Amino acid sequence: MGFLPPAPELQLYLSPAKPSASSRADNWTFIPHIHEFMELVLILSGTATQWINGRTYPVFRGDIFLLRGDIAHCFTEYHNLRLMNVLFVPEELPLPYELLERLPGYRMFFHAEPSLRAERSNDYGLHLNEETLETMEELLFKLEKILKEKKVGYEVRALTLFQEIILMISDNYGNMMGQSPRSIPHIVEVISRMEQDFSKPWSLKELSGLACTSPRNFLRLFNRMTGSSPFDYLQHLRLNHAAKLLQKGVGVAEVSERCGFSNANYFSKRFRKIHGVSPRDFQKAVYETQTDFH
Repeated sequence: MGFLPPAPELQLYLSPAKPSASSRADNWTFIPHIHEFMELVLILSGTATQWINGRTYPVFRGDIFLLRGDIAHCFTEYHNLRLMNVLFVPEELPLPYELLERLPGYRMFFHAEPSLRAERSNDYGLHLNEETLETMEELLFKLEKILKEKKVGYEVRALTLFQEIILMISDNYGNMMGQSPRSIPHIVEVISRMEQDFSKPWSLKELSGLACTSPRNFLRLFNRMTGSSPFDYLQHLRLNHAAKLLQKGVGVAEVSERCGFSNANYFSKRFRKIHGVSPRDFQKAVYETQTDFH
């Protein structure tokens, strides 16, 4: 598995892509990899198979999804594929996140859905209709032009346009959620809260209270939606975040504590089970890969 270096400049970068089979051996499109930035992907045409964390899903024209940098991903095959990637680091973009968090569609698409796809399925993925897809494509090409030309004030224009893109995605996902069974938004809210506060020692009573249902019914609904118990899901969140911290050079003991593990040895055992290597070996491999880029 490879580790890509940080995204450039504003921490906002757009890349139209058409994978080349001739360079498949060293093309990151086909190699499972992780990185420090988020990746917003819009499929413009063709079909492909997306590999995420060991699971494969078909993607088609109109599909739009967010790839978390700390979850390994790649394409395994494609046919006439054309897509656009927006690479960004949320912490580096001065966007009104507190206001965006009020939108259920934002919380689901940018927090919950990427983890659900990595752990379960793409049943909750967003597919744009033709009219919305055309509008989104126009916005992305406009964003590409702004970032490429870099005229005076381009940063403000790029951020404003990217915010418009985020709002369009959030509104479309919110509309889709409105057509879902009534229990789904409640579970989505729980997942969003777990994503944002994964180190907290959550109790079943607290989580079921957020979902406005009984503990027993909450466990049933959560398992149906994610394929795991809330506490297994929470542990995956912690371990994925731990990988992100290790990539940044944070010490193993500190990572263990910051991710909600009271025992460093237990953390190391769980990390090895999920990622296949110990935290120290993982960190060493990341360092060696980063060194190869320089």
